[in-house]
Amino acid sequence: MVPGQMVNMQDGPLLVTAWFDRKKWVVMSTVTNPNAKWSSTKRKVRLPDGSVEAKCIPVPLNVKLLQQFTKESEFGEQLRANFGFGKPSRRLHRFLFYYKTNQAIINAYINWKEANGKQVNVASDHDHLAFRRKIAVQLIDGFQVAPSSLIQ
Repeated sequence: MVPGQMVNMQDGPLLVTAWFDRKKWVVMSTVTNPNAKWSSTKRKVRLPDGSVEAKCIPVPLNVKLLQQFTKESEFGEQLRANFGFGKPSRRLHRFLFYYKTNQAIINAYINWKEANGKQVNVASDHDHLAFRRKIAVQLIDGFQVAPSSLIQ
């Protein structure tokens, strides 16, 4: 196969696409139309005579969607690795609590960033940390301790 070449096979709603870029991709999806518009990407392709030429290679829609969603999940994993919540624990219930809380905070940050769009300055890594601090302050502000007379 040459870069940009693809083969589709469809059975009912299931579509399997084999596409070649630098390596062979095989993607299975149910949400894309094989006749949908393609996007394109620029790649440097080595020609048989040894020279390198920049070409626009067509990318099928389901491969483009897969790449988009993979980048978003990798972004969440990077945030989870850099800004952890809680202490590492061997106890399953603590691990799950910290993991789910961390996941909820990261999802809230991603949604907040997408909702505000271009208004958010995401040039530095401190935006996510500032967002976590704001959430912590808001959670602490709403916390109240029961009067000691009620606890006996």
